[in-house]
Amino acid sequence: MQYETVIGLEIHVELATRTKLFCACRNGFGESPNTQVCPVCLGLPGILPVVNEVALTLLFRAGLALDCQIPPKSKFDRKNYFYPDMPKNYQISQYDLPFTVNGRLKLEHVKEVGIERIHMEEDTGKSIHVAPSSTSGGVVGGRIGSSTYTLIDYNRAGVPLIEVVTRPDMRSPDEAVDFLQKLRRTLQFLEVSDCKMEEGRMRCDANVSIRPQGATTLGAKIEIKNMNSFKSVRDALHYEIKRQNEAVEVGERLVQETRAWDETKRVTFSMRSKEEAHDYRYFPEPDIPPFAIAESLIDAVRKTLPELPEARAARYSRDFSLSQDESEFLISARSLSDFFDQTVALISRGKEICNWLRGDIAKYLNEHTLEINQTKLTPKGLAGLIEQIEKGTISGKIAKDLLPEMLEKGGDPQALIQSKGLTQISDAGSLEKLIAEVLQDPGSAKALEEFRAGKERALGFLVGAVMKKTQGKANPQMVNELLKKQLTRA
Repeated sequence: MQYETVIGLEIHVELATRTKLFCACRNGFGESPNTQVCPVCLGLPGILPVVNEVALTLLFRAGLALDCQIPPKSKFDRKNYFYPDMPKNYQISQYDLPFTVNGRLKLEHVKEVGIERIHMEEDTGKSIHVAPSSTSGGVVGGRIGSSTYTLIDYNRAGVPLIEVVTRPDMRSPDEAVDFLQKLRRTLQFLEVSDCKMEEGRMRCDANVSIRPQGATTLGAKIEIKNMNSFKSVRDALHYEIKRQNEAVEVGERLVQETRAWDETKRVTFSMRSKEEAHDYRYFPEPDIPPFAIAESLIDAVRKTLPELPEARAARYSRDFSLSQDESEFLISARSLSDFFDQTVALISRGKEICNWLRGDIAKYLNEHTLEINQTKLTPKGLAGLIEQIEKGTISGKIAKDLLPEMLEKGGDPQALIQSKGLTQISDAGSLEKLIAEVLQDPGSAKALEEFRAGKERALGFLVGAVMKKTQGKANPQMVNELLKKQLTRA
């Protein structure tokens, strides 16, 4: 029997706020354990939470960009559970009245994935499992009997999260990853979050089930946790779909459960039976009154929405005649797209700017695991470099040689060219002398013979010889033209 896969996602995204959701503690990453905490996020007796207004604004931005409805009323709820990573023994979240509902996000080929809701909640602390005599998170582990034990870092407790819950509209791991990548890009452009998965600021759980082809009812929903990259999501879903198909084929009955992805063993394993809403005993948060959401507030947030990635890509294709691949590359990161816009405002050479960004600059960024705003290269610097090539001051090769220094140290390209003596040789008389020397060199004899035999590519060897002789400073176009003239006369 053929089975259809059904996938829905639950994506937690940490918001780009300066402080936590209900207190003034810093929303940071990488600080020493338990240094960004206070009585509120530790849930000490007598505390009262105060809602972070910036976090609400960021949630509404995400909701509007994802075509969600924003109900006129909402509230926070207590989600009760007894794990040590939440000192209050409950998490402030949302249950039946989330801030946004019924959204959608289109993938390539016009497939649409429904978004059931985007609600807000506070993050939990981080559990650090310590083996005897090991060191983790800046804390030296010791021996309690002979067992491994767990330490808790509460710095993350209370950090504002949004949870994007999709409908079960995806039918393959590739569609799930496409959705995640497009969602991540959209949220980055909105400046809702930097969505750094390696730092836990975007985390994904997947609900996956199978059913006979043509069936309309859903199979047993199995949740997969512990996926911290797009590759992990794709690999875990492929494994789990295969596991479920094989289990059903041998007559095994699948049951609803929560499983985790083991990155080392490349398998999912059972953690617990999946919780239902009643397991958490939700009830309205008594310390935060319900919200009445004014339409004027939503209109004000709507006016702050930036140009989203797909609109930018369409503008790049329309205004600069860029291909779909080129436009898609430029919107792959907000910092890259902003850099392009700022550069093209200085020098209207969209194609050339894109070529530099896709070529040598992208290679450097990949090799050093950087984004362009983490380098010293500025839009003014790149625009100036392109202008120097167009003026004939330097060749493209010299520009490429200068680029790493500009990425690492910055600087004005014109000043760098002068200080390094890299000005291009464009004097015809000087070049003709150099060309004559190259043609008289015994090493050029074979290329000359081939050129006279009609092999045009031999000209490239001779041009290269002149460029080598001048350490790349000769104007390659002039060298090409002058060489042709001399060889034709000969």
